[in-house]
This record gives sequence, C-alpha cells and structure tokens, in this order.
Amino acid sequence: MVASPKTLVIIGGAKRIGEHCANAFTKDGWNVFLADTDAKALAAIKDDLKDKVDTLAPSCISTNMGLNNILSGAMSTFGRVDAVCHIPKLPAAKRFSDTKLDEFEEKIIAPARSISAAIRLFSDQMVRQMEDMEPTEAKTANPSFIQVFGLGALYGDPGTYSQHVAQSMALAAAKATTIDLAALRIRTNAIIAVRPRAENEEPWLKKRTPLGRHSYAEEISAAALFLAGEGGANMTGQSIILDGGRSMLNGIYDLDRTAD
Repeated sequence: MVASPKTLVIIGGAKRIGEHCANAFTKDGWNVFLADTDAKALAAIKDDLKDKVDTLAPSCISTNMGLNNILSGAMSTFGRVDAVCHIPKLPAAKRFSDTKLDEFEEKIIAPARSISAAIRLFSDQMVRQMEDMEPTEAKTANPSFIQVFGLGALYGDPGTYSQHVAQSMALAAAKATTIDLAALRIRTNAIIAVRPRAENEEPWLKKRTPLGRHSYAEEISAAALFLAGEGGANMTGQSIILDGGRSMLNGIYDLDRTAD
C-alpha cells in the first residue's frame, strides 16, 4: 500500500511567506492547504499549483471557529495533517505609552492565543492519525508545528512595543507546549527572521545587519521544509534565527566598510 502524500497546513501569510512555503513543500511532494483572509492571493496560488494545493479564505483565521474550519477543510480535501506552519498577523507598531488598554486583549494577546488554540486543535488530529497507523509508520510520522516570526519575537526597537510583546508572547506560548507535545511524538519549532517590511519602513535597520539585508521568503520556506522533514526530526522547542548576523552585533555596522 502506497502512503498518501503528507499535508502541510499554512495559516496566514499568503502573499509572501505562505506562497513560497506552498511552492517549496509541493515541489518536495507534499500537499498544501493554505488559509488566509486574502482571497485574491489564495486564488493566485491555487491557479499556479493546481491540485496540489487547496485554499480557504474565512473572515478570520485566528478564532476557534476559523481554526476549526481550516482543519475541516484540510481533512476534507487531503484526509490528513502532518505539519502546521503558522504565520501570525502582527498589530501595528506602537509605543507602550500609545497602547490603549483595550488593545491588549484584541491585538497584542491575540497571536499567542491563536497559536495556542491552533496547536491544541491540530495536535488532537495528529494524535488520532498516529493511533490509526501501523506501529512502524507511527514511529516515523514526525508531525510538527512551525511558527514564523520577525526579530521582534526576540528584540525590541524604538516605537515597536506592541509588535515586540505580541511576538515574544506568541513565541513563549508555542515553546511552552514543547514537553507535553514531545510525549505525543509531536514537535514544535520557530523561524525568526529579519522581515522585509521592517527594513522598508526603517532603512537604518540595515546598518544593524552585518550581511546587509533582510531574509528572503525562499530562505524562510527552506527552513520550514527542513523543520518539517527528516532533517529536523530530532529538533523541538528550538528557533532557527535568520538575522543576517544582527544578534552578534553591538551597535551600528558601516555597510560601506566592505568596499574599501
């Protein structure tokens, strides 16, 4: 009996990272179910990748109802879920003093709540799948969760309190599941990368990156494929950091220095 292809569920990020993850995983033989509120971006991906991809554009992808609809859609189309790549939406950048109290629950805590709910919901399905497998197949099933964050998950910049706290809380929420998930043979890891949006809005950030550029979506998708595949099978509770050397730099880097 030939095993059916594995299925990746991507939550969010359809315009860039989600699109590149869909391309990378389908080239590796996976099926992909991509959920995002951007129906136009999803239609373009579906048109490009055809039957290897199915999509869903609910009004919200972070609520319990939205996540349940995503799981139901993936199971209806492909019959299994082997990995979930979650790309949470970030709040607008604000200073702490400009953040209103009612924004904490609605926007700042929302990414951590959404990631926690997704892990809780989809891990139940992963466990059910392994229970239905032959013992040898279950041992190599290797289900996993992958979260994608900007560097705000680790570091803060002036005026970005809201994004820093939202991402750091979401990263902590995901990592806190590591031990309990490991007992179920499920892994969870994160990718933390210099995102282009930040450097487009604040060009001076390039001077804090020794390699002088942001991370490309292709690099993030390659890291996700590694984490979901056999190469990352013994990794859990870890973060792959694609920061161009920024975490090693104390101060500002003169990008013109290398031309001398």
